[in-house]
Amino acid sequence: MGKSYKSRAALISLGWLLTTSVLAADTNDANKPSLAFGQVIYALYQEDSLATLDAIALAESQITNEEERQQLALLKGGVGLSYGLSRQSKAIFEQLLDSRPSLPMRARAWYWLARISFVQGKYQAVMDIYQRLQSTEKASSHLSQAQRDMLAYQAAYIAQKQGDGRWQEYAKDLSASALERQYLTYNQGSEIYAKGEFRQALAVFDEALLALQQDKQPEGFWLWHWLGLSDFEAPSADEQMEQQALTNRLLLAKGQSQLAMDRVWPALESLGQIQGESLAADEALLAFGWTLARQKNWPMAMAVWQQLSASRNNIFALQATHALAYGYEHEGGEVQAFETLKGLTARLESALNELEQLALELNQADLMPLLARQSLSKPGEDNTSALKARWPQAQQDLLVELLTGATHLEGGFAQLQTLYELKARLTRQMENLTHYRKLLDERELEHQRRAQHLNAEILAAPVEAIAKRYETLQAQLEEAQSLDKQGQVVRLFANEKQLASLERLARAKGRLAEMQSVKPQSPEYAQRLARLQGILDWQLSESFVGDSWHQQKALKEVQLALTEARTQQQRLTELLAQQDISAAQRQRVDALDSQAHKKAGQLATLIGDLENELRQRATDLVGERKAYLFAQRNLTLAAMLKLQDQYRGQDETP
Repeated sequence: MGKSYKSRAALISLGWLLTTSVLAADTNDANKPSLAFGQVIYALYQEDSLATLDAIALAESQITNEEERQQLALLKGGVGLSYGLSRQSKAIFEQLLDSRPSLPMRARAWYWLARISFVQGKYQAVMDIYQRLQSTEKASSHLSQAQRDMLAYQAAYIAQKQGDGRWQEYAKDLSASALERQYLTYNQGSEIYAKGEFRQALAVFDEALLALQQDKQPEGFWLWHWLGLSDFEAPSADEQMEQQALTNRLLLAKGQSQLAMDRVWPALESLGQIQGESLAADEALLAFGWTLARQKNWPMAMAVWQQLSASRNNIFALQATHALAYGYEHEGGEVQAFETLKGLTARLESALNELEQLALELNQADLMPLLARQSLSKPGEDNTSALKARWPQAQQDLLVELLTGATHLEGGFAQLQTLYELKARLTRQMENLTHYRKLLDERELEHQRRAQHLNAEILAAPVEAIAKRYETLQAQLEEAQSLDKQGQVVRLFANEKQLASLERLARAKGRLAEMQSVKPQSPEYAQRLARLQGILDWQLSESFVGDSWHQQKALKEVQLALTEARTQQQRLTELLAQQDISAAQRQRVDALDSQAHKKAGQLATLIGDLENELRQRATDLVGERKAYLFAQRNLTLAAMLKLQDQYRGQDETP
């Protein structure tokens, strides 16, 4: 068992780790985040990195507040890390530090530079930043607890890797519930195991397992949590998977330590508790069988190998089959050994044929996207049944090593999947531009159709109607202002009822005049009509001022409407006369299309280079496995010949 150190991804929980200062900002109006910056934060907490990058690009041209610009740079660098763009993100953080930001901004930029240096293996740079944060007053207070834990883990890890006993001092800065404590303990146990001190290593592994068990939900947690009497927070699904993965590592290390101490049955119990990682469990069972064999317990060892050989189809099952044949020969069952080796030869031939086919599959363009999607699946989850059908089951350990192997391409398939997503997003945008061009074409056709059916006379008709209405109202108002208030003016603003009363009064006066011409009438008739005439004139005179004001207001409104109508008429006339109404929009579409094609070319280059590197890595793994299986087949054939020679020698013995 070799050394094992923890190496995590470069970005963890962007929503909390990158925006602590935003949540803790003052609530004064001057310090409130702008709308553009708020949209960036919203996209970030939606865990949509692509939308976050779009929002950042938009906000960069809108934000003028210096503090928000610094926060935006911090976010941009952090999101870039999630896509594996460590070099670009490092440049952003260094540029931010050159601008002499506030202490909170410097602390966070230092933290992310330390993370980048740690992933790149530049441990001295990590330690320099760690010491700088520790020596700068109140710098660490501007980091979240998770960030402080990660820095302490990095310092302890580096010291542990370099054999510096001060790693325990660094580990003391970790919070009590930090999972990093158990990783350091696991690394410590691995170091002790490598020195052959199995009993002490076993004690260290037990200590880590006990600490992991205590970190789980306490008994009755759900009741106390429901009553609000517990501060314990249940771990997320990702944290639970990480805890289980570390538990499996510790159980495997514990079982191997127990096997090294010849504690067979406790080792079997430890190995039997491994969950999820079937390949690790199979490897442990293979080693368990050899431990039994070294103890001369061949029947039990062969039973373990028989179970593993019959129930699994992987490299460890092939090795178990070979061990089983060796066990048969050791126990005097040469015939069973020969038949087992014969069956192993067939399985090896099948595995070699599968590797030949897999080598051809690696050159297929559609295999890389399947591998990229599979790299993002959770443990035990298969997102792509097509990949399962094309990747041999017997070589699943190669797939695991390819997707998660600790090489310079670690995380390469995750980055490749991100590039695929960016390419798909860019393709959709280019399709939208094509659709927008069609809309512009349809718009111009509709414009030409309307221009053919509309002419100056049609456009002028409603305007002329408004002009005539304006002239009529203006003439009425001028006439009212020129007449005597006690004369005809009263009739200009009279309503229908008043006009009807005036008409009846005029008819009455006419009839009275006719009657006077025939026979003199009583003066009371004329007086009565005069009184009625006076009442009507008084009513109209009283309402004249208000009616005149309303008439002037209506005239002004009509005048404004006429001016606007003529303006719109002029604009519409110019628009109809315009041949190309979408020139500006087409220029913008062409510019966007040019940028999109440029980015598409850059993405294609990045994808091609990364695919070639990953394909070469897979090809190398397949080639190494083919060489191993070919050598194993030759050894198996040689063992079969040896058994045949022994059988013939026995037959020739008198």
